[in-house]
Amino acid sequence: MRQALCTLILHRAVSMDIILVNGFLGSGKTTGIARASQQLQDAGHRVAVVTNDQGTDLVDTNYLRSLGLETQEVTGACFCCHFAELESRLVDLIESFRPTVLFAESVGSCTDLVATVVKPLLQKYPAMRLSVSVFADASLVLKIFQGQASFLTDHIRYIFQKQLEEADLIFLNKADLLEAEQTAELTDQFKAIYPSKHVHVGSALEDQAIVNWLDRLPELSHLTNREALDIDYDKYAAGEAELGWLNVLVSIEDPEEKAIQAAQEFIAAFRHNLLKHQLQIGHVKCLIDTHQGLIKINFTSSTQNQSSDFPTGISARNVKILVNARVLCPPDQLQDQLMDAMDWVEDEHRVTVSSGPVTAFSPSYPSPTYRLS
Repeated sequence: MRQALCTLILHRAVSMDIILVNGFLGSGKTTGIARASQQLQDAGHRVAVVTNDQGTDLVDTNYLRSLGLETQEVTGACFCCHFAELESRLVDLIESFRPTVLFAESVGSCTDLVATVVKPLLQKYPAMRLSVSVFADASLVLKIFQGQASFLTDHIRYIFQKQLEEADLIFLNKADLLEAEQTAELTDQFKAIYPSKHVHVGSALEDQAIVNWLDRLPELSHLTNREALDIDYDKYAAGEAELGWLNVLVSIEDPEEKAIQAAQEFIAAFRHNLLKHQLQIGHVKCLIDTHQGLIKINFTSSTQNQSSDFPTGISARNVKILVNARVLCPPDQLQDQLMDAMDWVEDEHRVTVSSGPVTAFSPSYPSPTYRLS
């Protein structure tokens, strides 16, 4: 049976593009994939996505599915450490959905994908058309060049830099938040450091930037000379271990039907707690189910405010909030700040707040299934 599926993927890979998307926490990978998928679907493509995270109950998976995208996920570890599961998801989608474009979005703290994912896939399926795009927050990169990136410890910076080194194409995202002279400075410095890389500067929120990105990928999907990185796995593991990871589903009930407003206050209180304790935020993602639609909220180390406005004039007796947080602190401290925000909003707004099991941890030492040099 497996051999038959391998033959199937070999056959269909000739007419399908797999776009592996990596990039650090909060770089805009999911936004880019969502925007690109819409454009591709409008052009007649069948698009599927595989998401990835160290935890479960993923905001990105639920969000992409809410957009009507065929989406599967690999949870509990990065693609490289769950290679068999990644392969299974790809084969399942190719067999059942027959996409013409398939995005695979890796977890934001992962690197060494060329050696542990790209090369093993191409060894098994040499006809596969596969490219590697790495998203990077332009503001964060500029702060690194200026020595002002407080979020990045030496070990986390190591992961960030290695992600950039193995990209076929680097998408310097959120460039719309920079001044023109800052963009020029960033582009010049970046091309000096990575002279052989395809570098795209823009915003994943802008249609033309997505068009320009997608237009560059076909020429990269046939590369055969990608080199595996020289990775210090102790540094890599140390960087991941510095991050607290938290996933939880929070419920708010309000008989006065103001649960949406209470959800907004809860998210704001959680963010306030993190900032008050000077905990550096990698990425906090919240997906609010109002039973009338979904509201996605993001905040990262590079944003001052939440990324979405709450709708007005909508009331709800109860809402559910899926929270995925990645913060530079021990996981128990991260969980404490969440619980404090839950207690505060319950007392302040006289609502009932509850949660499912809280998953709070730091990623374990990466142990890839394969590593081909």
